[in-house]
Amino acid sequence: MAYSKGTSIPERIIDDPDAASTLGYSRSKWVAEQICSRANERSLLKGRIAIFRVGQLSGDTQRGIWNTSEAWPMMLSSVKVSGALPNLDKETLDWLPVDLAATALMQGIASVDGSGDGAHVLHVLNEHRRPTWPTMLQWLKKRCAFDIVDPPKWVARLEDMQEGDGADHPAYKLLDHWKRAYAPEHESEEDTSSAPTVLPFDMARTKQSVAVLRDVSPVNEQYFAKIWDWIDSAM
Repeated sequence: MAYSKGTSIPERIIDDPDAASTLGYSRSKWVAEQICSRANERSLLKGRIAIFRVGQLSGDTQRGIWNTSEAWPMMLSSVKVSGALPNLDKETLDWLPVDLAATALMQGIASVDGSGDGAHVLHVLNEHRRPTWPTMLQWLKKRCAFDIVDPPKWVARLEDMQEGDGADHPAYKLLDHWKRAYAPEHESEEDTSSAPTVLPFDMARTKQSVAVLRDVSPVNEQYFAKIWDWIDSAM
């Protein structure tokens, strides 16, 4: 996520550790890729290893069911206790429905046939940069009433509600993370609010192997409505 050489993130192993962000989570992914790459070079698995760099997965296309421990559903559901959501004006809705991702993984696995010198690297993600978070907030306003506030104010509002009726809401599990990300007074080396723009991911080779990713549509209001209806009932 910190790769800055060239105009896109290539479909190959990246040896420079600085290509990963400073988060331990990100660095662990880089280490895992290196382990897989070496296994491909030095074991009987040569030519049979695939590395999937998976983007932000989201609710399925049929009913919008999403993992309740994910940050985005937790944030959206927090509107029930805070009456507000943050204005993340630079956030893209590059969400990939989980059922499409599952199909992509199966197709990607089938494409690994033992040919080639290096480990296969596939980018399983939604490459669309639109719509953005503010558009989604306007879709949600048609379905419920809430305030759109600056991120630090949203964090403070959520924190203030922690002592009230919403104290058991799952969103509080990520409160510390959101403080670091969106509240200036809680800035740390893991702060992501001022992170550089992530380069687009090259997907030319991936699309040759993974048919389902050739026609992924941008997130639209109809799909988001399914997600919200599920969040509203489940969280």
